[in-house]
Amino acid sequence: MYFDPSMKKLVRFLNLPLVFIVFVMITSKGCSCIEQFKALNQKQLERETATKGRLTILSDYALTPIIDRQAREFMRLYPESKLTINEKNTRKAIEGFLNQEGRSVVYGYKLSAVEYSVIAKLELPLKKSLIGRDAVCILVNSANSISSLSLGQYKALLTGEIKTWESVDGSSMPIRVFITGANDARYQFLKDTLNIAAFAENAYPCTSAAQMKAYVAKYPGAIGFGSISNFREVTDPDASVEYLGYKLVALSLDSLGAKAYYPYQKQVHEGFYPLTYGVYHLFDEYERLPRGFAAFLSREGQKIFVRNGVAPVKNPVRVIYFKQDE
Repeated sequence: MYFDPSMKKLVRFLNLPLVFIVFVMITSKGCSCIEQFKALNQKQLERETATKGRLTILSDYALTPIIDRQAREFMRLYPESKLTINEKNTRKAIEGFLNQEGRSVVYGYKLSAVEYSVIAKLELPLKKSLIGRDAVCILVNSANSISSLSLGQYKALLTGEIKTWESVDGSSMPIRVFITGANDARYQFLKDTLNIAAFAENAYPCTSAAQMKAYVAKYPGAIGFGSISNFREVTDPDASVEYLGYKLVALSLDSLGAKAYYPYQKQVHEGFYPLTYGVYHLFDEYERLPRGFAAFLSREGQKIFVRNGVAPVKNPVRVIYFKQDE
């Protein structure tokens, strides 16, 4: 069990294997179950520190590439830590966290009303930290002449209102819409932000970023979307890559004369790119290692975001020390 040290309130249970081990120990010694269980768990909590112990992190699959780099750097700096990434779609990652499959979860956009309700009912002492900024990147086939869209045009493409690329000054061909699954944060973000009641009837849901890339590259009239973290090869303006079969489309607001921006790190960080949302880390604020990883993400981790093309919450600060005169 994990206890709130200040309120002495039970907030969650350990996984089944450990419960089984404790059961065997206490039945073999004939001691009080509750006392033995508390004692064993207290020892585990005492052994764990902010930089030592084992931690399973549930990750939104679209953010896994960057969170994996964060975890590996944390373990390099703190060799007594063992961080494991468990990748799922957004809703399943949060659901897994609430079902105690991990003690930390990283996700994009926001929690749903149902998830907030569960947390409130369980009275879990959770802390949510904004650790970065992600964006929905719009992808089209490289053969398409289109280079930019307005938000209104993009919505009309996604809903099927516009059916040919010629209608938005693109190539002469029908539009094929590819989307993510309904449990993906980007799917819900687009529905909320663009006020989409339903995507195009023939919109095809992709199960992974790799599948999205493959389909957009395969069909000349395709349009898809994804996360910065999954499309680093096109969201890094300095990247030198061979022909991919797909490319980015710039996006503008609907106002007259509005400038179109690509989802590059600088434009996302400064808020110019329209389809930007937060990346969050949710954890139990009284558990030491999750709290330590959270502190790392808010400090050293910001530099890792910058180096890997994801927009940080704040620009990492460089501190220079000069030797004082004697």
